[in-house]
Amino acid sequence: MTRILQVLTPFCLGSLLACGGTEPRSTPSETDTLATTSQSLVKVNQTYSYWDVQNVPAQGLYNFDLTIFPSNDPAADATHVAPWYFYAAQFAFKTGGDAGYIGIQTDPNGKRAVFSIWGANGATCSNVAGAICQPFSHEGVGYQTLVPFNWVAGQYYRVRVWQNGADAEGEWWLGVIINDSTQTETVVGRIRVPWGRNWLSGSIINWVEWYGPGTENCTQLTSSTVYFAPPKGNAGTLTAPPPYNTTGQGPCASNVSAYGEWMRHYNGW
Repeated sequence: MTRILQVLTPFCLGSLLACGGTEPRSTPSETDTLATTSQSLVKVNQTYSYWDVQNVPAQGLYNFDLTIFPSNDPAADATHVAPWYFYAAQFAFKTGGDAGYIGIQTDPNGKRAVFSIWGANGATCSNVAGAICQPFSHEGVGYQTLVPFNWVAGQYYRVRVWQNGADAEGEWWLGVIINDSTQTETVVGRIRVPWGRNWLSGSIINWVEWYGPGTENCTQLTSSTVYFAPPKGNAGTLTAPPPYNTTGQGPCASNVSAYGEWMRHYNGW
């Protein structure tokens, strides 16, 4: 079970996963279970892959890359509701306990890329049309950046976080998504964290979240299949062994399985 952070934006983003260190925080409200009332709603069980990049320097990683491969494009049909999926790579800092994430979303408002860090003290927007950079303050504080991003099933999207300079108030981190299928790069934004955190730890968590409203039964939840490749640190010089995989608890089964070095996350019905 995971702590969920409600972040208010012009988009209806719904819930976003927060985490301190390498373990998700707990709350009884995230994973829905069937209750006795007919008004109970269910959601997709979240799926997780916990990676640990090896041989991280004492200061931490100045960069990590991780490839996301959405195998299908979830969509509403006669028996399934519109999707609310978030495919994310979560990271943590060596010092301080705060975390961040970068990934891609799809929901009835469209598709986008998101880059957020808890405890951050500044952000600058991408030059992509429609970009947003803003603070959040509900159940935690920090900054997030968002851009419209029309990802396509069957293409390879490499999320990248890279240390990107510093000023008197802290160090800046750049969030980027590289489409390796088309060799194009999209800057999601830059976020600044206060001095004292060092760089990134080797703990990277991939997760799939349904962040929208629940449904009356599991069969209405649109299916999703997405693959995550192992993270690579410091310009590809450091790698991670196979991860520990798990799923949330609830009536709507999800699963994670290995496909070579990739982790396959299947959610929905």
